[in-house]
Amino acid sequence: MGNIISHYPITIFQYFNKGDSYSQKMLKSTFGLASILSTVICIEAIYIIYQSYSNARIREDLNHMNSKRNADRTGRIRAEKKLRENRKDEIQKSDGQHMKYIGYIETPFPDRRGTPRQPLLVPSAHGRIKFNK
Repeated sequence: MGNIISHYPITIFQYFNKGDSYSQKMLKSTFGLASILSTVICIEAIYIIYQSYSNARIREDLNHMNSKRNADRTGRIRAEKKLRENRKDEIQKSDGQHMKYIGYIETPFPDRRGTPRQPLLVPSAHGRIKFNK
């Protein structure tokens, strides 16, 4: 039976009980603990560096998308202004009849959507026409 036990792998307790002195055992355990801690610290540092790189990359992408959106907005606004100016020029250059506003309508509705088509269904909604002088 003594031969069977000797074939098992050596355990930590057997490693420390090899006949070393107490100071040698403490030195071995200190070096082992130091190597484990340094490995953990290195892994943590690598993880922090990766996270900061990842966050910086996300910020760069977000800033790039914001700048593209702002450029798109300004371009769209410029195009709409040019279209309005061209329409004004076309209206002024056309030979057709031009109408002037003679007044406007005041209603409790902010715009045409939601305004009832049948006024008799909403008798409390009053409107009025105001003419320009």
